[in-house]
Amino acid sequence: MSIRTKIQIEGMGDLLAAMETLKRSAKGRITRAAVNAGGRIIRKEAKANARAIKRTGQLAKLTDMKVKTYKGSGNTVAVIGPKKGGKIIHPVYGPVDPHKYAHLVELGTEHSSPKPFLRAALMTTKGQVASVMGTKARDQLAREVAKAAKKRGR
Repeated sequence: MSIRTKIQIEGMGDLLAAMETLKRSAKGRITRAAVNAGGRIIRKEAKANARAIKRTGQLAKLTDMKVKTYKGSGNTVAVIGPKKGGKIIHPVYGPVDPHKYAHLVELGTEHSSPKPFLRAALMTTKGQVASVMGTKARDQLAREVAKAAKKRGR
């Protein structure tokens, strides 16, 4: 299950124009820092939403985030959801591995209603995420520009 969304950041044109002067590695560091900052907010909200769906507690406990950059396109994404391999032996339900049933909780089944914890987290934090990502990208850009200027000054 994947939920894809794009977040628009105001003033992004100026930011992108300034980033064009930097090396590819510096652009990657700026992008990863911004995506990481935004992803942490969504992860925190998803964990809080998952705690409300408490059956074994493992869904909330094992919900985590990984930032991935695709080599071909250079796109950077935050993957948020339960970690794989988080098996816990529950006294009543037996082995519990949330990554195998998270989509059933999120989307519901024939016998249970949907209890969205990831989509709800994304929708409620979208504005805050855009703001934090923009701020983080600007701060990181300033740091990278200063670093590049210092290197040229040597």
